[in-house]
Amino acid sequence: KASNRRRFNALLATASIDDAIAYYDLFKALQAQKQAENGDDLPLNVACIFSPPAEGNRDVAQLQEDLPQEKADNRKEPNRKKEALKAIMADYNRQYGVNFDIGTFDLYYQDVQKRIKDQKYPNSDLPHDKKIDLTIVVDMLLTGFDSQYINPLYVDRHLKYHGLIQAFSRTNRVLHGAKPCGNILDFRDQRKAVDDAIALFSGEAGERAREIWLVDPAPVVVEKLSEAVQQLEDFMQSQGVDCRPGEVASLKGDEARATFINCFREVQRIRTQLDQYTDL
Repeated sequence: KASNRRRFNALLATASIDDAIAYYDLFKALQAQKQAENGDDLPLNVACIFSPPAEGNRDVAQLQEDLPQEKADNRKEPNRKKEALKAIMADYNRQYGVNFDIGTFDLYYQDVQKRIKDQKYPNSDLPHDKKIDLTIVVDMLLTGFDSQYINPLYVDRHLKYHGLIQAFSRTNRVLHGAKPCGNILDFRDQRKAVDDAIALFSGEAGERAREIWLVDPAPVVVEKLSEAVQQLEDFMQSQGVDCRPGEVASLKGDEARATFINCFREVQRIRTQLDQYTDL
């Protein structure tokens, strides 16, 4: 539901390379189990990306200057992490018919980014099995990468200030009615960290900062929908017709039709916003 029936794809931000590997293995095992139980189940296409140990590679070393968690993680058991990344890339090669390895990691990184952006194509133009539904990350893709088709962001790591704003902003590229706002599911109970970050970066404090950055809670939007529907009903009754689709053609005059369009558009706008709430 959070991905609008896979119209969008998601990022899962993890706390370490070890966590990313563990998540990837869990998804792989659970999806194999689901496929064995129901062959008609459409599996999620899960990718995973983190930088390999630099091992003297200047390009990777340069890349890791902006990836502090990955740089630190790769100092511990680098060979085990390298082998895990090789296995992940081998799965990726089989899924997408490509041929990447550690030596061509940068091309692998570019291919993952392209497939995330290629979510824009309908399955009739680009089959689902060529797309990515979920990308598991540590530091990569949480800064400097934009795609309207990322939604939601799942967060299983502690973030603060600049890092939090950067990560959350991966979802803020809206897309007409289908994505009026980004969707973030936080598994680390970071309400205070979110409040502190948005207060700092918006220059406002307290609830005013939250109003700038965050959408209203679902119950507030439900109430707004009720009010918008009531306004539509009141208008239709003021025109002497029932509030039913078949009566719209009975409205007389351009002004009445324009007012109906505005009232109905508001109902639709709020309905679309409610579709973003996974708890409904």
